[in-house]
Amino acid sequence: MLSAQTAIPHSTVVVADRDAWTDGRGEPGAKDAARTNVKRVQSLYGALGASGVAPRALLFAAGTAVTSYVYGWQSMVCTCAATGLSLCLYRSAKNRPIARQCLAYLLFMLTPFLTSINAINTLTGLDPSGAHRYWFGITFATTGLAVFVYKGKLSPTAALLDIVQPLRLYSGPLALPGLSGHWVNASVQRILYYGGWLNLGLYFFFGLAPAFIPFFHLKHSLNCIDILAFATAYELYVYFNFAGISFIAFAILRIFGGAAILNFNTPFVARNVIEYWQRWHISLSIICKTLFFGPLRARVGIGGAVAVVFLASAMWHGATLNFLLWGCFHAAGWMLTYFLIRRHAWGRTAAFVILPVVVIIGRLIFSELDHNLLLRKLYAVITMDVSGPLMLRELTFSKPELFLIGLALAVIVGEVTRARSFRRYRIYRTGWRSIVILILTALLGAAGIGGVYGTR
Repeated sequence: MLSAQTAIPHSTVVVADRDAWTDGRGEPGAKDAARTNVKRVQSLYGALGASGVAPRALLFAAGTAVTSYVYGWQSMVCTCAATGLSLCLYRSAKNRPIARQCLAYLLFMLTPFLTSINAINTLTGLDPSGAHRYWFGITFATTGLAVFVYKGKLSPTAALLDIVQPLRLYSGPLALPGLSGHWVNASVQRILYYGGWLNLGLYFFFGLAPAFIPFFHLKHSLNCIDILAFATAYELYVYFNFAGISFIAFAILRIFGGAAILNFNTPFVARNVIEYWQRWHISLSIICKTLFFGPLRARVGIGGAVAVVFLASAMWHGATLNFLLWGCFHAAGWMLTYFLIRRHAWGRTAAFVILPVVVIIGRLIFSELDHNLLLRKLYAVITMDVSGPLMLRELTFSKPELFLIGLALAVIVGEVTRARSFRRYRIYRTGWRSIVILILTALLGAAGIGGVYGTR
């Protein structure tokens, strides 16, 4: 052990006490041993920094402290226990591929099981509480664990500092194996680059998303116009809310050397349903492709594999009849798009036309827990029933809300028209515009009702 008086700087060793560096008789043996120990400590420090372990550990500690303060010390008890148990089971199954794959699928299916016993809420986005107080982030944790187990890449470091990193557990992005993440010395360029993503996330989450909350009053209307207006507004709310909080997490994780994927990439640039899903909740799409689509495609064909992917995604959101319908609906929309594009010259045009229909009706199904009410809404849309009272006329908006809705629609128009400056949201992350949206967020931002994925 080194003396308490010994300092360990990055490049030089300062000797505070000569006797600490000798054997008491001035012989160099102890001095050489002490220098060797110093070099070992410095080497370990450098390795931890280069691998990002130290900053990620700091981020984990800070995130755990904040989570404990906000949700209670017990909030992550079951999530951490499930992670520890998964590590133990993984060690025994690591060299047995079939056992390891079974463990991966069990971990993925833990979320549907927990929703079926009401331990965590079904994910509609309208109930931000999300989970029982002991299960904070269990959905994102077990899904990340599943793909790491499936790929044979799970380790204690990956589990603690990547998969159950508290910042991820609120709304993602999900941890993925094979991503590179490393710590580099903080620089102005690095902070400004990821600071742009952080600023964009704050703008989406606190600025644009809450402006659509007044439309929530239309949720129980059975007038076709109200139903479609609510579903459209809710799609935009979920986009800005979920993408915003994902960008915030992405930026902070990358600043601290963590590996993170961009969870959204201008989804309304898409020209068909297939492209839309390639740009929406990208981390979950990758995991479903890894666990289900890849292994099943050769056995049951593209149609069967896509159906399983969407049904698995549906159960991930909630083990309910409505989400079963949601999965089947989106699988049908995906396959119809695939058929049109491959079989007909006019297929791309037709696929573009059905895209908003699939997205908006899909969001309507997503938002509703009551199965009977959902069927009545779908019937009203199909029959274009406008006989009920039109609640849309009764909505009131403040001037700031109307202004923010206009800014949100400008984002969507920029994506739909595929403006070059909107690629990867560059228009909002660089230049004077980033300063403008920071000011707008500070002046007009609101907390809303929390993240759409809550604390599941």
